Amino acid sequence: MGGTSSSKVELKKLENEEAEKKRQHEKEERQREREEEEKKRQHEDRERERQHKERMHQRELEDKAKEREARRQMQEREYEEQAKKRKHEEIIIQLQNKNVELRILRLTGFSSSKNSPERILLQDALSSITRPTMPDDVENYDDNIDDDLYG
Repeated sequence: MGGTSSSKVELKKLENEEAEKKRQHEKEERQREREEEEKKRQHEDRERERQHKERMHQRELEDKAKEREARRQMQEREYEEQAKKRKHEEIIIQLQNKNVELRILRLTGFSSSKNSPERILLQDALSSITRPTMPDDVENYDDNIDDDLYG
């Protein structure tokens, strides 16, 4: 009978060892799962961070593009304003020149007809004079110049 009892003890011992191996294996499996979950979570965190950085970079590029476009439009408006100002200045100079021509014609008694020989000679003489750009005081132009011309 002693043989059966030792076989039962050995059988029990084997069962306990198997149960311990099973528990150890399950413990290792849970540890591996936790590690995999942690790796997965870290990977997702890195991916979210990468996407966030990418969105921020894209937003920055869009902002810079908007700034460039705003600057371009402002420069275009400034250029158009300068062109209008130059055109306005040219018109003022033309009007001033025409006014001077008419005053000279009146003072000299020449005909103001466009095709009169005197007018053509006067226009040729005036056009040969180099004219500076519009003077600074054009906006302060005073019609009292007639007083100077007519005494």
